[in-house]
Amino acid sequence: MQIPFPFVFLVVISLLIPGYFMICLSVASVASSFGVRSIATVDLAGLVTGIDLSLFIPAMIAVSGSFGLYIYRQYRQRRRVRAAISTEIENMADFEEFRSDIDKLHEEEKPPNADLDENITPTPESVPTVNYENLTDQLTLLSEEEYKLVVDLYSLLLQYKPVLKNIHSEDGATMKNQEDLCDDMDDIVDKKRKAWGNARMKSNVLSRVRFNILSSNVYDMETSLPHGALSEFDKHK
Repeated sequence: MQIPFPFVFLVVISLLIPGYFMICLSVASVASSFGVRSIATVDLAGLVTGIDLSLFIPAMIAVSGSFGLYIYRQYRQRRRVRAAISTEIENMADFEEFRSDIDKLHEEEKPPNADLDENITPTPESVPTVNYENLTDQLTLLSEEEYKLVVDLYSLLLQYKPVLKNIHSEDGATMKNQEDLCDDMDDIVDKKRKAWGNARMKSNVLSRVRFNILSSNVYDMETSLPHGALSEFDKHK
């Protein structure tokens, strides 16, 4: 990751400030030992260091302000990227339903013994990747964990999106591609859930609770709620 210039500059300034005032104290001490009291300490320090304090302080304020603005803009952009990606994932096809439909098929009704039924197979249009492709150069704003989850998911989606397109076309997809799609469906479902949940967990507490609950996949038959639902909400009160 490239270190931003404002950060480097601020670090340099923060190292210079203590040094400057140490010089001020030293000059004051020397001046006092010689009985020099008519010249201000900062003036003597300015003579020794060649730094005009009246210019130095405004410069520090300007640099700190620009760095603060840079951090705020990065924060806002990170939120935009996260929102765009999580919304796109949320609007994708229900791969869990597709996986369930595949599991219901008999062996002779699914690859490698038969082509997938296009009526149960998601269309390529139901797997949008526009936001990801447009924001590829900004994904580094995300944390390392978020970045890996998003890239892993979309790598699989972009790999199989042409397969989905072929299944819904007259040409059809090769049996090998259809078999690979079925084999990787568990991985796609898992990565989609984690990528979406991770982004939402960083947004607000309610979504974080919802993700933790839905991830358990264990429901209480009496309340029709997932086990641990109430405890999850209590945890985040």
